[in-house]
Amino acid sequence: MKAKELRIGNLVSNMTTGNNEQVDINIIQSIMNGSTDYKPVELNDEWFNKFDFSKEHFGYYYENIYEFSVLTSRNNAYIVRWGNQVLAGAEPIRYVHELQNIFFALKGSDLPTKRPYKNIVSQALSSFA
Repeated sequence: MKAKELRIGNLVSNMTTGNNEQVDINIIQSIMNGSTDYKPVELNDEWFNKFDFSKEHFGYYYENIYEFSVLTSRNNAYIVRWGNQVLAGAEPIRYVHELQNIFFALKGSDLPTKRPYKNIVSQALSSFA
């Protein structure tokens, strides 16, 4: 993974802590300086669920099957479909940050994650305190 592939807010795996972290300027600088502490996060069913994609026969779609879909490909990779067109010539995506970047490029907004119910409840309770 190269620093130029990342945007602020992308998710990467911190190999030291084992946690996923949002990219910030410090992470980008660390990778630019040769750090191997960060690796890309593998894209899988769990991540599509976290990003609120719906499963379809050939992959996943976001909100509207005819707008933005991610089709299962060979070798645990995915191909993006925008409208009725598969993005021809594009490399298959394998990592969460690649999905985040292509979504941003096509839709003009960041790919939101679902907020777990417990976080919503805890925020609501803290606002009453």
